[in-house]
Amino acid sequence: MLARWWHSPTLNGLWLATGLSAIWAIAAVLPLTPHDLWFHLRLGKQMVETHALVLTDTFSYTQFGHAYFSNGWLGDVLLFEMWNMGGAPSLVLVRAICVTLFYALFGWLAWRASGNERLSAAWMLIGALASFPHWQMRTQTLVLPLFALFVWILTRDLKNENAPLYLLPLLMILWVNLHGTFVLGGLLMSLAWLGRLAARAPLRRMTIWSGATCAAVLVNPLGLGILNTVSEIGQDSSIQSWVLEWLPPSVREFPAGVFYFLITALLVGLMYSRTRVTATQLFWAIAFIWLGWMAYRNVLWSAAMLAPILAVQWNDMACQAQTRVAGLAEKRWFQLLFQPRPMGAIRITVFVALAALTIGTTPQLRAMFGINDLRAWVSSDTPVAVVDLMRAQNMQGRIFHEIGAGSYLLWALHPQQVFVDSRISLYPAAQWREYFAVTNASDGFETILAKYQIEYVLVDEFWQPQLLSALESRPRRWELLFQDGESYLFRRLAID
Repeated sequence: MLARWWHSPTLNGLWLATGLSAIWAIAAVLPLTPHDLWFHLRLGKQMVETHALVLTDTFSYTQFGHAYFSNGWLGDVLLFEMWNMGGAPSLVLVRAICVTLFYALFGWLAWRASGNERLSAAWMLIGALASFPHWQMRTQTLVLPLFALFVWILTRDLKNENAPLYLLPLLMILWVNLHGTFVLGGLLMSLAWLGRLAARAPLRRMTIWSGATCAAVLVNPLGLGILNTVSEIGQDSSIQSWVLEWLPPSVREFPAGVFYFLITALLVGLMYSRTRVTATQLFWAIAFIWLGWMAYRNVLWSAAMLAPILAVQWNDMACQAQTRVAGLAEKRWFQLLFQPRPMGAIRITVFVALAALTIGTTPQLRAMFGINDLRAWVSSDTPVAVVDLMRAQNMQGRIFHEIGAGSYLLWALHPQQVFVDSRISLYPAAQWREYFAVTNASDGFETILAKYQIEYVLVDEFWQPQLLSALESRPRRWELLFQDGESYLFRRLAID
């Protein structure tokens, strides 16, 4: 079979490979962002060292002693172990693997359903374009392959194939301990069950394994209480109001606007394609479009879910156009997109180029060539140099800082405590109002700093320009100690 594929006169198999190589390369070179990474490493480190779950906050001076549980505790532990094995390059490698596997499964589902590899690769890439800002390395990234496996298994069952439904409970046990998005697995399964009911298909086998999968949710430290924890996060007013990825995607912004292009393409397909989506596919499309419309972070799932449907619809419309429009089949652009042509002469060239791209962007290879400085692997808003300075000079005292910087400080400056970090639900709305009042240098912001006895202010030039200007205009009260990139460290000199 492999030999037959290798000697094929067309580029079959290389269209998806090209798209996946591009996805791999991007995921392998994107810097690690601080917001949802470093606090996970700190929690994982504490659990590994103490052999106990983290149930209270000991990392902030504002909410010290308050109840806190990370519903992705297993993900925290795994991220820390990855860091132990190889530092930042290992984290980047695992991210690239998870992201690529995620899109590979959806691309393959689209190709299998439509029979058109080129369109499948195109819609896969467009979906990736809509959501690549969410390829951050965090516990959510670890569950991307689990989500895709759920869809693959349920799609096989939808087609009355021998779907391994028995894997769903096992995957759910892993998922519920890795990240709160395990509820999406339950959503997929519930809608698939309703789809079979609407199609008047046999329900016995699906019902049995659906029940087992629901029971598997209980296999976590909180039992049924995990549902309350996830619900509280989803309904937290601070998250809904102030966290950018929880806001609806804007049609005027890139790449969020690509999500609305996908919806438009789906509507066109529903109107003009002769193929009809199944009840399950329709339920999935409606549910995940709604989720994506509610919060930009959900576009990651929505865009991938739409790829198989769009590939089928647009392949059918292309076939219709070929029969209705005279001379269309002779157009070179149409042949490139829809008609396989003998291209065996360049097959080896494409294969070698893709292999070079994939291997060349592998994080471990980059590390072998001396790229070991942490600053080469993280985004510019990670205050690595500032933390190194504070550790070297043993600077003590409370710090006010940006949210993402707080996540890194929590990891790299421990046991020094933080004002806030990316555990948004831990901090009450009143404290977030104070945080934004200082960040925006609103009237009375120095009173808030004095209230918390803050001695140092670590300002991010990109996220906190108003605060930077305000402190620079008060040299008698705030001294600039250090500046590196977009990070500025000020020390209080006096209180009026």
